[in-house]
Amino acid sequence: DDDFDITPSVKVTPSPTVSAAVTPDFDDGEHVKITYKDGSEEWIAINDKIEKNNYDFTSLVNSGGILKYYSDGKNVSFSGIDVSRYQKDIDYGRVKAQDIDFVMIRVGARGYKNGELTMDEYFESNLKNATDAGLDVGVYFYSQATTVAEAEEEANLVLNAIAEKKITYPIAIDMEFVDNDSARIDTLTKSEKTAVTASFVNRIKEAGYRPMIYGNKEWLLKRIDISKFTSSCFWLAQNDEQP
Repeated sequence: DDDFDITPSVKVTPSPTVSAAVTPDFDDGEHVKITYKDGSEEWIAINDKIEKNNYDFTSLVNSGGILKYYSDGKNVSFSGIDVSRYQKDIDYGRVKAQDIDFVMIRVGARGYKNGELTMDEYFESNLKNATDAGLDVGVYFYSQATTVAEAEEEANLVLNAIAEKKITYPIAIDMEFVDNDSARIDTLTKSEKTAVTASFVNRIKEAGYRPMIYGNKEWLLKRIDISKFTSSCFWLAQNDEQP
């Protein structure tokens, strides 16, 4: 699943009449570009087994710092924030007043070194205060599961935490690489990451909730097989002006 820059080992002397090779332009609607953390780029073929969206991104408008999507002159999108202990105490009345519709709240995390499960100490207060303010609520779990059993353990922790709570948005698994350090999931193959994700997703679905998978383009297109999750939602992590 790694990416290699393979250079031919055979030395060829070009004819003076042959022009230099030109890098093909893959921006043809059939390929998508992935930019890795080191700045390198790769064009990969779009999976034709996955339904394409029909969004017109000229209808995506920045309104007071919040992106909104318009159809026939009406805003048909919903704006949200994701929160965890790192934001500490939040005034959800102000959040609601700033044209925010929903909140994705972190339930907990698995340690990327020791594998220990921990609850987010602000989860309960975030859930209560966001709900009291009239915001829709979904949740997510930061996963570092290396087996399907660990992924199911994480899903069960989430389900126990939200039992009898008002959850109106999806339940997401957030599995990703760690910046500037090694993590316990680094050695997993693409098929193993897919199996771990499926274990979490299936347990959430069995419990009657809507599962969601978080990831950037590299994770969703290179690190798991998203064609296995056609009934799941996707949370695209992308800090760009447009998706």
